[in-house]
Amino acid sequence: MQSGDFYLSEVEKLRAMNEMNERMKKKRKIEEVMYPAELIEQLKNKDDQIKALENENARMLAEMAESRRQMAEMKQKLGIDFL
Repeated sequence: MQSGDFYLSEVEKLRAMNEMNERMKKKRKIEEVMYPAELIEQLKNKDDQIKALENENARMLAEMAESRRQMAEMKQKLGIDFL
């Protein structure tokens, strides 16, 4: 490789990097317009709320299962076959 070729190669790399950086800037601007920070924050809050509700639901289901188990145990002790 001649020194002139090396220089052109480096210039081409620099141009390619600059073009890539410009495309990334444009992409970020488009994303900011499409997905404003406020909307992203609202979605994150909704995700947190959904997780909390899922945890609450799981806790309630576990409590119901335990209540059913206790009720079945009491029925058995009392000899109740109905209900």
